[in-house]
Amino acid sequence: MKNADQFVFQTKTDQERAAEQILQAARSAAIRFIGLGRKTSGRIEDHLQQAGYEPDTIRQVLQDLKNDQYIDDERIARRQVRSRSGAKSESTVRLAQRLAQGGVDEEAVQAALQDVPDDRTAAREALAARFGRQLNQASNQQLDQQLDQNAIQQLDHRVDQQMAQRLEQRKISMKMQRFLASRGFSAEITRETIRDFWKGYFDNDDDN
Repeated sequence: MKNADQFVFQTKTDQERAAEQILQAARSAAIRFIGLGRKTSGRIEDHLQQAGYEPDTIRQVLQDLKNDQYIDDERIARRQVRSRSGAKSESTVRLAQRLAQGGVDEEAVQAALQDVPDDRTAAREALAARFGRQLNQASNQQLDQQLDQNAIQQLDHRVDQQMAQRLEQRKISMKMQRFLASRGFSAEITRETIRDFWKGYFDNDDDN
């Protein structure tokens, strides 16, 4: 006849066995979800939550999968950061938001952002890539050729070429401002970058 101690021991063994089965099932579910592509820990966590697994089980599965290199948030984060270059460059705040929304854990986000240029450099690269080619072939004297012809016809005939150039520069500057703001750059950096862009543009034109 089993005494109370034996019954408790047997019950704990059953619970442990059940917990192991649940853990294995959760791990298998996570691996199936990962499939052939890389998934972030956040996306896997969401998937397991929707499947009904308990938080403790999910945490253990995530840690096990990281140890076994099924999950590598930092690798995913660095790849995404590299893809946001040139005209796709973004501020560090916007990049951090993008990575976090994609399920990258905080530690991996911070590690990936170490390789990112500062916001002023990124803003210059973005503006040059987006607008440099558009204006590269134009000279200061040719800038007015980009004016909307309908708009020109509506202007008073007394508006001289220099005024038309300034109007077109202002129009392009507004596009630049919207572009940089959409990439998450601050108002201060946006103003500085646009100012420096035009300074470099006209300096180069004078040299030519």
